[in-house]
Amino acid sequence: EMATAAAAAAAKEEARRRLVAARGGHAGGSGAAQAMVTAASTVVPCNVGPQEPLSTLASEFKYNAAFVEKVSNLEKRGYAAWRRIRGDGNCLYRAVGFGLLEQIAASPGHRRERLASGLRRRLEASTPPVEHGPLAALERLLTHIQRLGVAGRWDDVNTATCMSSCFPLPREESAVAELERSFRDSRNGLDLALIGCMRRLTADHLIAHASDDEASGCGISYDTICEAQGYRGVQDFCQRVVLPEGTEAESLVMSALPVALGISLKIAFLDRVGASEVPFCDYGAGASASSPPRSGTEEPPEVHVQLRPGHYDLLYPGGAATRGGACIAQNGSPAPTARSPGGVRGQDASCDGSGEVSGVGAFDVGAAATARAQQVPPGAQGSGGYAGGGVGLDAARHGS
Repeated sequence: EMATAAAAAAAKEEARRRLVAARGGHAGGSGAAQAMVTAASTVVPCNVGPQEPLSTLASEFKYNAAFVEKVSNLEKRGYAAWRRIRGDGNCLYRAVGFGLLEQIAASPGHRRERLASGLRRRLEASTPPVEHGPLAALERLLTHIQRLGVAGRWDDVNTATCMSSCFPLPREESAVAELERSFRDSRNGLDLALIGCMRRLTADHLIAHASDDEASGCGISYDTICEAQGYRGVQDFCQRVVLPEGTEAESLVMSALPVALGISLKIAFLDRVGASEVPFCDYGAGASASSPPRSGTEEPPEVHVQLRPGHYDLLYPGGAATRGGACIAQNGSPAPTARSPGGVRGQDASCDGSGEVSGVGAFDVGAAATARAQQVPPGAQGSGGYAGGGVGLDAARHGS
């Protein structure tokens, strides 16, 4: 955001100098020159950036040796690229939603059809938006997803022609490239439609399983966990944290969102201090090494994100980095769906030091259990009830 602001200021100053030159150094001037200043001062935020090598991430913190070492360790674990995600309080939902669509677009025919159809069914079954504008955008989003599954394209010919007035199009554009271009412009309603779907799916899952002690993965209900964190239960948590646009994701969102989508979510914690090792937490389908996929079943998509204090960006394993919009392995051949880089999940550094995190295992289950047993009133457990474990999800609590 700081870089965007600096670029906007530089563009505005350049336009001002041109205007002064056009006026011959005097007040007044042509309407065209004034329009130049107005256009330069209007900067459209970018929702998703292009894929970049991890070297650019390291260069942003080149004076922080600990952070640079963490990025180096990501590369050793098999990560090859990252993607900037706009930080407006929606970045976790945007990163997960876009990352999933990107994987669907890059999947081979039958798998792509199944994943797109499954996602469309989930979105259609979620609570619909109440306002007409978001509802119309949702219908457009569902149409794009259906086309992606059936035809392997995100845009139709007419849409691509219209979009070419904003962004130059190559002769043959892949579905991944179409998807990236479609979500790049913040004026496109598809981005907010996707974010709204991610939020409503998360809330629907939490509310539907509010009293289920097994749904959270730690033997304690979502309601009890929310009460231990100072909320009046799941409904209150959803109304205050999950559903409002621009509200940062925290606590139960990290476990509920991937489960609601039927995917796996892997989060790498990149803080700027401490040891050089990168802790990881796994959430959603297949998060536990003790629960491998059933024989004959297809592994779910796995979205990888990195959390720096307050913000999420996408991460890409080496086999999932793209070249020209196509999924390419390091040897240049088409890459299969990538799973956790670095090998066995049990070897991952984790939030509680056990080597594995599953479901909401990163939460302070003891505090929630105590609150339930003693019927502690909401808020009595303090600010969040997290098991620190070296990384602690207090950082994640403030992530967007």
